[in-house]
Parts: sequence; C-alpha cells; structure tokens
Amino acid sequence: MAKRRMRRTKWAPRSEGARQTRINFRAPARIHDALNRAAARNQWTISAEIVRRLSESFALSDTPTQAVMTIVGYTIDEISKLGGDKKTWLTDPALHREARAAMEAAFDLLAPPGEPVPRAELGIPNGRTAFQVWWDEVRRHNPKNPIDATKPRRAEHQRRLTWLREALGLLPDRVVLWGQTGKEARRHFQKMSPVKEIANLLVERDKKGLTPERLKHLQDLFNQAPAEVKQMFDPKDLSLPGPFKEMGLSDKPYNEMGLSDKEESAS
Repeated sequence: MAKRRMRRTKWAPRSEGARQTRINFRAPARIHDALNRAAARNQWTISAEIVRRLSESFALSDTPTQAVMTIVGYTIDEISKLGGDKKTWLTDPALHREARAAMEAAFDLLAPPGEPVPRAELGIPNGRTAFQVWWDEVRRHNPKNPIDATKPRRAEHQRRLTWLREALGLLPDRVVLWGQTGKEARRHFQKMSPVKEIANLLVERDKKGLTPERLKHLQDLFNQAPAEVKQMFDPKDLSLPGPFKEMGLSDKPYNEMGLSDKEESAS
C-alpha cells in the first residue's frame, strides 16, 4: 500500500528572525475559521498567518487619512464588482473614470474653507512628486530583505513597505514611472546600490582613516562595482587607508555624489 503523502505547511518568510515567543489566546470560531482558510490559501501555518496579519496591522497608520482612503477603496472595489466580466478600474477605462470620480468626490466633500496659499510658502513638496517618490520606494522594496528590529522606526517603515509591495502584487511591474517598470527599477537600484556605501567609506578614509577590515571591504566593493559606478569616483590609491588630511591630501568623491556635510556626519 502506497504511503499517503502529507502536505507540508510552511512558515511565512522569516524576515525578522526566529519566532521564539509563544502566545496563547482565545478567539471566536469565525475568526479561527477565517484564519484557517487564509492559511490554506497561502500554504503556511495558522501561526504564520496570525503573525503576518498582526505585522500588517502595526504597519498601517490609524489616521483620518487612512480611514478616508479605505472608504474610497471600498467604493471603487464595489463599482468594479458591478462592472462584471472581472473588470477593474485598473483594466477598464470606464471604471477608471468612475474611480477617479469617487476619489474627487471625497476630496470635494472634505475640502477646507478658504483659498490655498502658494506651496512654496508652506515649504511642502509637490503632491504628485511625493506620490511618485513613495511609489518608487515601494516598487524597489524587496520583501525578503531582513527587518532590523533594533531600529523600531526603520523596522516599522520596512513592514509598511513589505505590506504595500505584497498588496500591490504584479501591478508595479506593469506600470511605467520615470521610464522604468518596477522590475527595471529594482534591477537598476541593485546595480547602483554600492554607490552610497563606497562614497561613505571614501569619506571615512579621507577624514578618519580605515581599519584593515574596512579598507578590504572598500576594495572589494569597488572592484566588484559595475563600470558605470566606478566612473563616478576618482579615488586615490585604494591600498592607502588614510586619513589623507594628515598627509596633506584630500579625497572627496562624495561631493560629486551630492552628499552634504550633514549626510557625511550622519553616516
């Protein structure tokens, strides 16, 4: 008689390390059933489903803005359901028009009285550009990257990016922003990621000097960097640990990278 194969369940991606703390709690049967169904869809354990949903709840801000956007989202999804044929506002021009109308209705309803002052006087960014910057950060985010729980604010932001990236699914890879799809933006970002680290190490070498270990790390980074990254720098002999100021020299490729004194000190 052939052995019956058991379907293996799995944990959610361990982006924050091993799970060591156990929590026992009671929940209504409907919640337990819903968790069971969700865990089965994701092919992992109920514990993994609970952890993911709790992490998402902490990633979302509890503000009037979030509540209004949720109402708008419910409205748009309901309109899409009535459209039939599995169309959505993302695939059908007519549904997209009505989705835009729902968004505009929310802003018209909640518009404060008075005339807006020029944006420059308030020192606030352009709304369209701010959204595009957020979209770019979300589409470049890799949900598999480990979350640094030692830095609470950074960890919270990473969880938020992870939730948004997963919720958007393949959408960022279909949308073109600044001439790139999400996949192309991630590939370019990965290629250019050594830039800031190389610049920071060169700054440190110039001002303080590098230990043998950090000098070796700089050499490895520079040697492995793509040609277009190397062309951004003109470092002196990479065998020299610095500091160059004591030698009457100066090595400042970070100025070309646009790093200010404030950024240098922060690094």
